[in-house]
Amino acid sequence: MYFRIPVLLVTMFLLYAPARTQQIDYKGFPEWSWHTEGATEYMLYTPADAVPGKPCPLAIFLHGCCGEDDHATMRNAVDPPARMWHQFGLNLQPEPTYIMAPKTTRGWVQKFPDIKEAIDKMVEEGKVDSQRIYMTGFSMGGAGTWQFMEMYPGYIAAAIPMGMGARADLETVQRTPIWTIRGETDWYARNLPEQVDSLRRLMGFTGGPAQWVTGVNPRYTSFEGVGHGVQWDAASTLPLTEWANTKTNDGNLYPVVYFVTPRHRTFYQTIDTVEVELIATDPDGSIREVELWLDSVPAIKLLTPPFRTTLKLKPGDHWLDAVASDQEGKQSTASILLQVDIPAEITASSLPEAHAGTYYEFVLPGRGNDPLLFSLVEGSAWPDGIRMDREGRIEGFCMKSGIYPVQISLTDVDGGISIRQFDLAVGEKQEGSVLVRKIRTPHDSLRAETFLMQPGALPNLGAGTEVSISETGRYGGLTCIATDQKAAGLEQEDMLSFTVDEEVTVYVAYETKDRLFQSTIPGWLKDFRKEEGDQIVAQYFYFDVYSKQFPAGTITFPGADAGQNNATRNYFIMVEKQ
Repeated sequence: MYFRIPVLLVTMFLLYAPARTQQIDYKGFPEWSWHTEGATEYMLYTPADAVPGKPCPLAIFLHGCCGEDDHATMRNAVDPPARMWHQFGLNLQPEPTYIMAPKTTRGWVQKFPDIKEAIDKMVEEGKVDSQRIYMTGFSMGGAGTWQFMEMYPGYIAAAIPMGMGARADLETVQRTPIWTIRGETDWYARNLPEQVDSLRRLMGFTGGPAQWVTGVNPRYTSFEGVGHGVQWDAASTLPLTEWANTKTNDGNLYPVVYFVTPRHRTFYQTIDTVEVELIATDPDGSIREVELWLDSVPAIKLLTPPFRTTLKLKPGDHWLDAVASDQEGKQSTASILLQVDIPAEITASSLPEAHAGTYYEFVLPGRGNDPLLFSLVEGSAWPDGIRMDREGRIEGFCMKSGIYPVQISLTDVDGGISIRQFDLAVGEKQEGSVLVRKIRTPHDSLRAETFLMQPGALPNLGAGTEVSISETGRYGGLTCIATDQKAAGLEQEDMLSFTVDEEVTVYVAYETKDRLFQSTIPGWLKDFRKEEGDQIVAQYFYFDVYSKQFPAGTITFPGADAGQNNATRNYFIMVEKQ
């Protein structure tokens, strides 16, 4: 039986939820420790595999506004631009790197002398490589990153300011390699495109703030449709750490290189050769050579200006890289994508067989000119439990055997279309699997759907991709039900129901806080047995697991009532055959 949640309740919850999200109980990794320098507190990540006597790179993260006090805690190590330096929940680094996360209440300039003093001491102690100090910051911290470059020009090797326009004299900061990032609709970074253009003009480039420009300082990325909270989009989708790790401030400035012609994503219907012209200059010397790479294969070396040549292209997409080297071997790279028309085609002849109750995953192969977008032809439908994204990834739990005909369309960049008819064969369920059907929530706006317990899965719907599973414990591979994060604070008696066709053990993963804060569980969950062992971790949220056995049939769960239990997230469900 369904009932509608009063709009007032939903509204009250949505207003209430953001205040709870600040109570992050991040445990972090044992490599993190608390430190102080002058009046500044900071958290420091010391790489476990650092070799004594061998200096390591250092990454500094400046957080956004605003803090209640100046006391550093593990909360300061949570934001994505800090955690990206140890691959978020994986705690891995391509090379040993220190991470510093200082704390301030409002504004960063007053903290800079302490921060620099702390860094200088680590350099003197032989821990940090003075030529490989990197800084990134978000919002107020993005402003601080610009300001630090201005206050200490040439001190850091690379900077990644996010979510803020340039708060510095552009001529002073122009020689520090910068990758600056904003959300397209962010008011705080509304002037960033013009500032990027101004900075590039100082490098001799007059082509504007186009994002495809990669060989001219600064690099620039604007996320379409994203507002101020751009830090997760940037840290999780861009190769920021890889880019920064290639930068050194050894006193030799980086050369400048860019394509005059052709431009990024030039599209050719038919072509045999393409004329290439480049500009390459060195601000404190001269260019030794410009090497062109076509699809990661060396193509030609150009030794003297004008840097011009012709290349043969075949149908398809081709990455063209121009690597400019100065006389001392320092390099900058410009990259563009060239596209020669190729027919769009779904290249799969059939879909692999699925089984009822077993997780299914298949990525449709296709060719054409990027981007390739997949969709169902109008009138087609996947069986319940199966879904496909625009990149052609088909996944989910099909709950009924049978043959399901679907028509799939592939469209490429110039409108080329390929349509194929497939029959998805779903066999009978296999031994050990469970059919989880008829998932219900009491309101049309609250969703729930099945997923596979694995790293990267989203335990709560509607919560963004940042809160994804990073440690599954012993529950990897189980059938799960993701609940809607919007319902976390609600307590109705039948917030979630589903049916199972076997006797099952149901596991409820309920958020716990047991470090800086303490949480409890709702009364109904006390009828379950708490599982001993590792918690399930979703980046910086932690879930204890509670189990109970149920017979085949319909199973109903009350709401999480998270607020009353000092929790933030909604629970999620895991099901295992007895």
